Amino acid sequence: MHDTNRIYDVIGSIYEASYQPQNWPAALQLISELTESNSSAIVFQDFENERASVSHAYNISQKTLRLHSQLEGGDPNFRIFSEYVPVGKAAAVDHIISDRKKLEEFYGDEFNKYIIHSSLYYIGGAVLFSDTTRSAAVAINRRRDQGVWGHDQIELLNQLVPHLQRTLNIHKEFTLLRTKELALQNGLDRLLMGVIMFDKECRPVYINPVAQSILKYHPALSIEDQKIRASDSKETQKIYTAIRKASKKNSYSAKGLSTAFGLRHVTTSTVLPVLISPIHCIFSGLLTVNEYASAVMCFSDPDRPQPIEQDKLSQAYNLTPAEAKVVISISNGMTPRDISELHKVNVSTIRSQIKAIHTKLGITHNTELIKLILTGPYSGGLR
Repeated sequence: MHDTNRIYDVIGSIYEASYQPQNWPAALQLISELTESNSSAIVFQDFENERASVSHAYNISQKTLRLHSQLEGGDPNFRIFSEYVPVGKAAAVDHIISDRKKLEEFYGDEFNKYIIHSSLYYIGGAVLFSDTTRSAAVAINRRRDQGVWGHDQIELLNQLVPHLQRTLNIHKEFTLLRTKELALQNGLDRLLMGVIMFDKECRPVYINPVAQSILKYHPALSIEDQKIRASDSKETQKIYTAIRKASKKNSYSAKGLSTAFGLRHVTTSTVLPVLISPIHCIFSGLLTVNEYASAVMCFSDPDRPQPIEQDKLSQAYNLTPAEAKVVISISNGMTPRDISELHKVNVSTIRSQIKAIHTKLGITHNTELIKLILTGPYSGGLR
């Protein structure tokens, strides 16, 4: 019963590590202790580059890990396991090649020197998955004075292997999700409007570059001590009320949960338009530094020209340089006459260019044009 409880504790720690990778060293420590070993690691072998790497380790120094990654041809234990042991089956290398002299000949001088430096001697583990390009394994190491692997210890490891395999699959899915999230954040970074995401406690968990820029210079809105503030206390309360409303649990429809208003300041002549809405669908549960966003604030400054990159517009919509300049001018609130005066071109020419732009973009009105551009990835550098 004692061993059974220990195994359950180890299995629990393995699954915790699947979604909290910082817990892997603790899980590997429990695996090492259960198998009466000295150290352990999650090891990868890249067959294309013939290099090994370690994603997580317990009781292995950084210098040792660095030496391991520099081994010519990678880790030879992967070759032993691939030849003699099925994927998902635990084994000990000294059981496969029991003659130490033959094992050292197989390892070669470089790996034998690595073993001496690392205080390793008896190596066990299991390949968790393998394909044509990459293989992953759990490696568990015993010092010479700890003796060879026992069959009971290998059987204990065999009980853990299926859970380690599932954990790596879970971790792969979390990595994929995180990659998509980073791509999403990159898109948000490029939006030509201010975006701030809040958790249920009204704390900002994400601020895109345009929002940071507006917060620096516009007196109607600021963030102090991780709290959003308007220049007026009543306006500040209005913001918090709107965020809490948008963050309501089980609210799968944004209908009636979005709030729009304008923020004013005595030193500015224009209103800073603000929209606070729930976060749903792909944005739902957006994870940022272990915090979940549940509401988003979008805002822009009508008086400030947007930093749109002309080359990106031209490439995206096959616009001529002149047409791209017209699009940028319209997006920044200029009329055809304003544009003609700015570029010293007849207004009829500008109107012809606008018609050509509408055709290329598949739109009929300038309002559609502005919406398309301001929500596209055309932002330049912000000051």
